[in-house]
Amino acid sequence: MGAGWRCCRSTRSSPRDRAFTYHRKSLYPALFLVVLLLIIVETLALHLLIQRWSPGIAWLLTGLSLYSIFWIIGDFNDDVDAFRAELGRRHPAEHP
Repeated sequence: MGAGWRCCRSTRSSPRDRAFTYHRKSLYPALFLVVLLLIIVETLALHLLIQRWSPGIAWLLTGLSLYSIFWIIGDFNDDVDAFRAELGRRHPAEHP
């Protein structure tokens, strides 16, 4: 019964199955979490250390660290359909 069913079903995969999704099948989420936690710990420690000498610079570095956290979260959530490279406004190149 099972062999007959297998011969009738389609063996074609969807474009979504053939997409380059290395981060879903790898340890990228674990690496993402570790890097995110390290940035948070480093930000707190660096802020407390530098605040002794210059509170303004400490807040500047804390802001840059927060920006890097948002950038890494955006990188993790990025689901692109094609690679796009641009050389100025006149020469875009896109590879699916």
